[in-house]
Amino acid sequence: MKSLILFSITYPAHTISRVIFILMLMVFLSANIHAQSESAYEIQMFRPAVAGQKLHFTLEADSKRTQQVFRRQASNPPEETVRQIKMSGVLEVLAVNSFGDMTEANYEIESFSAINDEKVIAGLDAGDTLMVRIEGDSTRYYKNNTAVSDELSELLGYIIKLRTSDMPRDLDYYIIDGPQQPGSQWPIDSQLAAKGLSQNKIQVKPENVTGESHFVELLEFEGESSYRITGKVHVASLELKMPRFTKLENATIHIDFEGIYPVNQQLPVLDSKSTFSLSAKAGGSGLLRSIRMELQETRDIRRIFKPLDTGYISQNYPYEDPSQAEKDNNVEKEHGDDAWQVISVQ
Repeated sequence: MKSLILFSITYPAHTISRVIFILMLMVFLSANIHAQSESAYEIQMFRPAVAGQKLHFTLEADSKRTQQVFRRQASNPPEETVRQIKMSGVLEVLAVNSFGDMTEANYEIESFSAINDEKVIAGLDAGDTLMVRIEGDSTRYYKNNTAVSDELSELLGYIIKLRTSDMPRDLDYYIIDGPQQPGSQWPIDSQLAAKGLSQNKIQVKPENVTGESHFVELLEFEGESSYRITGKVHVASLELKMPRFTKLENATIHIDFEGIYPVNQQLPVLDSKSTFSLSAKAGGSGLLRSIRMELQETRDIRRIFKPLDTGYISQNYPYEDPSQAEKDNNVEKEHGDDAWQVISVQ
């Protein structure tokens, strides 16, 4: 009969204590990492402006429009129009309405460049002050208290457009109620997107709008704990006002969006970029029935902000809870423009 021999090893007491401590530490760190990964955050994309707020800004837009006419015998070469504008400097908010939308501001220019169809557009130089304010239902632009040209005003409208009515903000499409974790996805608000896109010559129906938002990640950006949000909007069909003797065959819109938002909801969006694409095909009618037209337009916009002074937050911030700004929108929806009031720098 074979004998069974058991070997035993004796460890010093301090070694056993050290092993137990390391195991407990590993369990604690694992639980802490898991808890952090499961943390949820209120997704507050609209950040109310505050009178007196100062931010360094970089704003830029690139627009490309290609239009081509096809005839039975021959086709015209594509007509391409390129527009670009970029400027940086210091923004000071002068006035906001009761919902936190900026209604008047000064942009102290550090650098500026603009091109309209290969033509360099002059108008703003380093040291100039660009005042932007709401007048009636329009955004107006003034250089050193003098109205800028219509051409420059149109280009500035790509990067600075003040909200003049109760139309949805672009960001409203992507909002969701309740805390969200990194990796979460949710559908956009098709009703708001259709309403917001139905302006000027475009009419959009909610049933033709799809899209989603994505809480991509939590990250450190410019020293601030922030979350990255992306969004997509697709319009499968729309109505587009056409010239006489032409008929729209089909048209689509696609929007890609990305923004970085501090977890501290009293700070502004730090970096955002969007791409808007419109594609349309049309045919002639009557005497022009042999003509076909195609249109492609793409617009890329980027806005970067960096707070220069956060002292205004504790003293002048109009909402104890930043989400109150969104709650106030319910009042706006009920009363429209009558609910607006302007809060100015004292």
